Amino acid sequence: MLALRGVAVTPPNAKRPAVRDVSLEVRAGEWVAVTGPNGCGKSSLLLAAAGLWPASAGVIEAHGEPLAPTPEARAQARLAAVLQEPSSQLFERTVQDELAFTPRNLGTDEAEIGVTTRAWAERLGIDALWGRDPHRLSAGQQQRVLLAAALASGPSVLLADEATAHLDPRSRAETLEVVRAACARGLAVLWVTQEAQEIAVADRVVRLQGPGIGSLADENDTLPFPPAPPEGVGSAERFRVRITPEPPAEGGTVTVPAAIEFEVRAGAPIALTGPNGSGKSVTLEALAGMAGSAQVTAVGSGGTGVAESAGRAPVLLAQYPELQVFGDSVGEEIAFALRRRGADVAAGLHAASRMLAFLGLDQIPLSRSPWALSTGERRLVQAVGALVTPASLLLLDEPTAGLDPGRSGRLGRLLAVAAARTATVIATQDPAVLRAAGSKPVELGLTTSLTATRSGKMD
Repeated sequence: MLALRGVAVTPPNAKRPAVRDVSLEVRAGEWVAVTGPNGCGKSSLLLAAAGLWPASAGVIEAHGEPLAPTPEARAQARLAAVLQEPSSQLFERTVQDELAFTPRNLGTDEAEIGVTTRAWAERLGIDALWGRDPHRLSAGQQQRVLLAAALASGPSVLLADEATAHLDPRSRAETLEVVRAACARGLAVLWVTQEAQEIAVADRVVRLQGPGIGSLADENDTLPFPPAPPEGVGSAERFRVRITPEPPAEGGTVTVPAAIEFEVRAGAPIALTGPNGSGKSVTLEALAGMAGSAQVTAVGSGGTGVAESAGRAPVLLAQYPELQVFGDSVGEEIAFALRRRGADVAAGLHAASRMLAFLGLDQIPLSRSPWALSTGERRLVQAVGALVTPASLLLLDEPTAGLDPGRSGRLGRLLAVAAARTATVIATQDPAVLRAAGSKPVELGLTTSLTATRSGKMD
């Protein structure tokens, strides 16, 4: 079906290949998982295998013929790709049209499109979202939409890059069952992942190391900053957050069976958990003041709103790091918020460099363009920038999605130290980061089981 022979891939504007001399083959009905540390070239390899990037060396063949990096060649080879950033692949105004987009462009009969797309929507549990705008769905829902759209095109080969990174555990298990069933019908699958569960279901595993990847030293390495917070970083502010069950007339919705309240203060972070679409991101955006929500209110211990507390706005690390990148260099990206908030930029960059080294990214100079980094590396850079920025409230949305286990655990340790000095809320599906950060869970969804207090006054 798909074969790579001695392939090297050099990303656009890069000075050296991201991967070299990779050979692998995916046969009909076979599931091959590709894994390895962040920055080792997994995404670059998949983009080349999908015909989206040219190989700088070696040969890529589909059905025994050389694969050209053109739309016509991809269509003829019946390749379907699901990339790492869902927001970059959504084009239509409804889920229905999103699933029909590729079959329609391939000239499939409309009646057949209707039957096929509805069937895949039902298999992947998104039929209830049929008329919704895919751009307004949660990240996990978007990932299932994209997988359904790829499978609805009738591919012979599915290439997926961290395609379930934002799914809740139940949705991930159900999705893997759907893909496995498609393999049983002859689909070839090349699947990039960091998830042990996904590696376990694959027929074969290819592990990449790649050039220039920073190593993670001993797990007991000293954390890159002292327990006492640096001057100007951290906030003793506390917030009482209340979420009510009444959905708004428009905008994002948070699903809770009854009104809940919890306190956020420096110490152990609060972790928002729950199924995809339950409103974790909506809650964080409301707390950040990015989008108003009648369901979510927060009051500081001084009676002020979040944005006015301690004279500092909250910091939000959003779900898709590529949507937050705008600096010309890693250093500029990190320094922007420091400069805007009157913090010591030199001290902040020094702390950021130490954190990046702790995360195994010491090979990334502050002068490097963030666009030359992998998605996982960009996520870590954005996380470090959030951790060194003074804020009344630190908000992180799926900070470990797509990270390799070593870096995920280390980021969790950094979050635990950051939460000791600043009130912190994390939205996550990752149980490992909950353990590493010592989080207190608040579960959203119709089966809410709240660990934090439901009511009461601040001490």
